Amino acid sequence: MPSRMPTISDTSFLLMEHRGYEIHHGKRLGFRLRGQEHFMCPERRNPDFSEERIEQAILGNLEQIEAGRKPAFTPKPKPRPYRPHPKYTGFLALYYHYCYLLGRIEKRQYPPRMTPHLRKEIMKADIYKARLKFLQEQNICTPDDLTACIQNAEQQIAKLSKQRTILNVRKKKRKKLYDALAAEAAFGGFEPKKAEYDDAKEVLDTCGIPREVLLAEKADLYEQLAQVNQQIRQERWKLKQCKEISETAAIMQRDIDRVEQQPQRDSLTRTAAVRRVVPPCAVLHAARASAQVCATQTPRPPTVRRKKTRAGIKPALALQIERRR
Repeated sequence: MPSRMPTISDTSFLLMEHRGYEIHHGKRLGFRLRGQEHFMCPERRNPDFSEERIEQAILGNLEQIEAGRKPAFTPKPKPRPYRPHPKYTGFLALYYHYCYLLGRIEKRQYPPRMTPHLRKEIMKADIYKARLKFLQEQNICTPDDLTACIQNAEQQIAKLSKQRTILNVRKKKRKKLYDALAAEAAFGGFEPKKAEYDDAKEVLDTCGIPREVLLAEKADLYEQLAQVNQQIRQERWKLKQCKEISETAAIMQRDIDRVEQQPQRDSLTRTAAVRRVVPPCAVLHAARASAQVCATQTPRPPTVRRKKTRAGIKPALALQIERRR
């Protein structure tokens, strides 16, 4: 068994195992606490968390510390004590207020409080913005274009899924050899895992395939799987966007119609309110005008009544006078 001193990454992994973590050495470095079902792979979100880059970062920091370019411990800055805002009085307050009125000093503007409802609406706005960008990139203008995009995404997903199945079958056939490669690289020279290292070395010696060939094949296979999975995620995201756009188009059109009809309703309501609230003088003028119209359209009463009321003539005598005329 070739002797190898444990590296800095091995020491870090030992510390993590002592704290209850289980470490998985494979395509990506994985961590899992006792009781967790799946491994956490931070390299998926940030490539700087790969095993090689972690070891390079540790080595680089040690070299800078040894050379004196970087301190071994970075002290945290002391928290500043709370200092209340000063309250000005006298001439200072007078000049501050005068400069504020002149516009030389502006009032402090605080950001609006982020309520749950406002946060939800902002998230909706971001979703609509992403959908608009997707429509522009895919040049989707009509329902036929949207249907064609859905069909194309489904065909690509089926094709890529078949390709991924073939790669997974190849990976499954070589899984024992790939695990032996990872175990031999991780546990070489590490006494607590000596039995696992011996088993892995025996598997690789009896397989008849050089380790360099296996390493190149493993790297190529895992790279192809990563690319296929990324393409499948992109096509599924396109399919999801298309379906959501198709489902929300009718709702958005209804909202737009309601918003466009709202000014007309407001103007009609305002006109009706103006008609209901009429000043008394306008009512009086309208009553006088209607009375004049009625007087011109209806026959005037006989002049006998007017003479009777004015001269005080009796009705019978008034009739005789009228007949004589």
